Amino acid sequence: MGAESDSQAPPTQPITLTVTRPRQLSRRSRTGCRTCRTRRIKCDERPVACANCTQTGRKCDGYDVHRIPRGGRQEPVAVATQLASSIDTAHPAKLQWPVTSDEGRCLSFFQHRSVPQLVTYCDSALWQRLVLQLCYLDRAVFHAVVALAAVNQAHEITQQAMRTRGGVRHALLPKKKQQRRNKWYLFALEQSGRSFAILNKRCMSQDPMFPTIILVCCILFTMCEILHRNVDNAISHVQSGIRILKGMQVQRQPSGLGLTCPSMIEECVVETFLGLQGSSVFYGTRDTLHIDMKLVFEQPYGKNLDSFTSLKHARTVLRPLLHTLFPFIAQCMGASDAQIQATYATLQRQQGLLLSYFTRFLHSFETFCMETYGTSTFTSITPITTPKSQPKDLRLAEITRLSALYSIHASKIALFPKTHPLPPSLAHDCSALIAAAENTIHNFMLAAGDGEPSSSNSSSPSPPTLTTSHQIVPALYIAIVRCPHYGPRCRGIRALRAWASEEDFMSASLNADILEEAMKVELRAWVALRGAGGREMAVPPGVVGFEMDHNGRDAVAARLVYTVGGGDLGTDGVGGEVEEHCVLLDLGRNEALVDELLAVGNARSWPCVRALGLLNHVEQEEE
Repeated sequence: MGAESDSQAPPTQPITLTVTRPRQLSRRSRTGCRTCRTRRIKCDERPVACANCTQTGRKCDGYDVHRIPRGGRQEPVAVATQLASSIDTAHPAKLQWPVTSDEGRCLSFFQHRSVPQLVTYCDSALWQRLVLQLCYLDRAVFHAVVALAAVNQAHEITQQAMRTRGGVRHALLPKKKQQRRNKWYLFALEQSGRSFAILNKRCMSQDPMFPTIILVCCILFTMCEILHRNVDNAISHVQSGIRILKGMQVQRQPSGLGLTCPSMIEECVVETFLGLQGSSVFYGTRDTLHIDMKLVFEQPYGKNLDSFTSLKHARTVLRPLLHTLFPFIAQCMGASDAQIQATYATLQRQQGLLLSYFTRFLHSFETFCMETYGTSTFTSITPITTPKSQPKDLRLAEITRLSALYSIHASKIALFPKTHPLPPSLAHDCSALIAAAENTIHNFMLAAGDGEPSSSNSSSPSPPTLTTSHQIVPALYIAIVRCPHYGPRCRGIRALRAWASEEDFMSASLNADILEEAMKVELRAWVALRGAGGREMAVPPGVVGFEMDHNGRDAVAARLVYTVGGGDLGTDGVGGEVEEHCVLLDLGRNEALVDELLAVGNARSWPCVRALGLLNHVEQEEE
């Protein structure tokens, strides 16, 4: 019995098996109303106003028509990331209103990508302080900032594709990239509309900050339209801001060169508009502020040019000169030889003053640079790292010198007849100016890459997508546009395509296309003249031959040669071995450029288009 009971097994407990079904994952809705998305709750997406908002007494802010693409692999950074450290963070930590995730992404992009690009050349109280402060305090500025960030991201998609295609502007994007870019553009358009709506509601506001808010929004809208290549709209925003400033009776003080502004308007806003005006006069701005022209042409401005105590002091003295130079050059460029002759005495006096002032400025500034940085040419950034100098100071000093160089050359050639080429003796000046611009680009890229020369990989430093300061593009344009030798022209156009930056209204890629088309117009005219009986004509300098069509009658391309290094027209001022480059220039008309210009309402009146005759064939066909 005992043995039998010991052999019995203990009672077993029933085993319960729990089967867990995998949770079905569902993609979160991205089409809810703005209020629910801000609250991070599910929206029933009822038309007009959702039930979540109406049943809880909240105001439903409606539905976004357009959403930005989902975050993914980032495109290569367009500027060195260390520039983000220069952003002033002294602004409120939180916005005063709820924002969507899309708006938050764009705001972050603006702070950490757009602002460092906008202040590539020099610090700016507008972008590093005022815009960021107003963005966190005013909804109109906030939506305008979000719109600019969205357009900036769309533009970077285009820029990246253009660089992979060797700077060709009109190359088609792959379909997926087009769709991605268009989503950014549509989102930016919606955000701009929100900003406009808020400003219109407050048009009769007595808020003392409202004029500043309007002017800042004008600047933001201008930059959006520039990146979106809507030049007409950008000009309208600049003109609106200028009309507001004219009503405020802004003036430049002869002593100290400060601005007399109403107490609520900061100087950085006015200076930004004067800078935008300086570049936009080449693209349609008519009604301008003349405060600096009166100071330079009617006051003894030379007293400010004897010596400089700091880089900031030198920049303060240079600024009114540049604001005066650009309207003068645009006037001379857009006028015919007969129109220039009619006012030649006045124009020659103004030319003489500008040439004298810029020459004196350059002499005093180079003296300052030698004492401060140990160089006046900036042909290398490595041996001039003195305790007094910072990398950004060196870059700004070199850009300041470049501005003086191209201003002297622009003043010198402003009144030369357009029906005759410049004297051959000026070819060396053009080449030297191109070399100085190339050196500035080289030093910028070297600094952006932490001292390592840039390579061809995707992580190498790139030029800024957008700046509100025009420096490199005008230097190269002025050096190229009437250079009597075609070799340096090709070299300068290559530099413009490689730079590919939007320096406010001055687009590097657009101006490269315009200058290349101007060469084609001249060479086609030369070929036609030779074919009409002038076969003994000398071949233009820099042209080594022509490619003929299959019949051997018409020239279809020109072979151009330029050199880099050595001591000829290609010299870079440093020496080294001579490198010869050959370019085969197709003489066919760039129809894509013509169509782009015709799509701009006022392009026919642009000084560069009129002076270079880019649309003359269209006017002849219409007659």
